[in-house]
Amino acid sequence: MIKTEKFDLDTHFITIYRNSNEKIIRSVITDLNGIVLQDELCEYDTSGNKICDCVYDNSQTLVAYREYYSEQDYFGYRDYKLINGKFELLLSTKQEWLIADKKHKFTWYDNQGQFICYDLFEYDDDIGDMIWQFCYDKDDNMVKPKYLEQYCDYYLKFI
Repeated sequence: MIKTEKFDLDTHFITIYRNSNEKIIRSVITDLNGIVLQDELCEYDTSGNKICDCVYDNSQTLVAYREYYSEQDYFGYRDYKLINGKFELLLSTKQEWLIADKKHKFTWYDNQGQFICYDLFEYDDDIGDMIWQFCYDKDDNMVKPKYLEQYCDYYLKFI
């Protein structure tokens, strides 16, 4: 059975659809009049691993997507956006466990594959989850987090 949750965010609504495993399979962002701004579908493989997120505009045209990948020691994703009729790479990430289930490194690369920064996350026993520590440059100096456009930012131009 599909479960639905709706959130009112003052300037728009978000409706989330979950499958029987509680995984989000679809999220729809509408304006206050119910017009679809963005429709995102999540694709899973037969083992239940997320392999792709696809973003559609209000004319049901694929406008962006996130492609997940996994290698032996790391995993990550690549974000693409439709620009002038072609899907262009926006960014890519590489994620790896420095200490299994305790310390996680999340590295960001721009659309040319150039290193931007990395974030560190550490498990907090009091919270029972991973928490963000800081953002670092290539020389391990703490830096202000850098924002890169992501595949799911499509709807932001409407609100």
